[in-house]
Amino acid sequence: MNNTRRRGVVARGKRAKFCVFIGMKDRTKAGLRKVDLVRSNKNKIVSKKKQLDGKKKYVFIKVWTAAVQKARKELRLTGFVAVNGKSVQGRALYQVAKSYYDGWDYNEWSE
Repeated sequence: MNNTRRRGVVARGKRAKFCVFIGMKDRTKAGLRKVDLVRSNKNKIVSKKKQLDGKKKYVFIKVWTAAVQKARKELRLTGFVAVNGKSVQGRALYQVAKSYYDGWDYNEWSE
């Protein structure tokens, strides 16, 4: 009689992608296999498809992000400031960022 317990091939739960990525299990509950997973910049294990989708979508907000960063530097803001929030700093940040965003030069923003 064999007393060894059969281990499942489907990873479930919070660490499912991790288990598949290191080779403990074959696939996740959603069907992702090791070839479908990759480590992100924050060292998390994510789906390759989702990561590529996010990179494609970032192009649409890249200029606004750069404008807000430039405005924060100019206004010497540190810490959290809500853009166009209730505070005076937030409103000022929005106005300066909007002016940069509206008059952006393609050569200046390209990296």
